[in-house]
Amino acid sequence: MKQPQIGEKLMRFIRLKEVVNKVVLSRSSIYRRIANEDFPKPILLGGRASGWIESEVDEWLMQCVRKSRDQEVTQFASNH
Repeated sequence: MKQPQIGEKLMRFIRLKEVVNKVVLSRSSIYRRIANEDFPKPILLGGRASGWIESEVDEWLMQCVRKSRDQEVTQFASNH
C-alpha cells in the first residue's frame, strides 16, 4: 500500500450521523439534495453500509459559504 506523502491528506469516510451534525441538515434534506444533485453522493462501503468522503462534504460546505458571501456582497452593492 502506498504511504501518504508530506502534505497529502488521508481520505476519510464519515457516516450519515456525522454528516447530519456537520452540515446541520436533516437526513431527509440531505437525501433530497442528493436526488437533486446538490449534495455529494455517498459511497457504498459494503453490504448496507455507506459513507461520504469527508473532503467532498467539506467542499460542499465551502461552496455554500462562498455562495452566501457572494450574495451578501451583491446585495450590499445594490443598496449603495
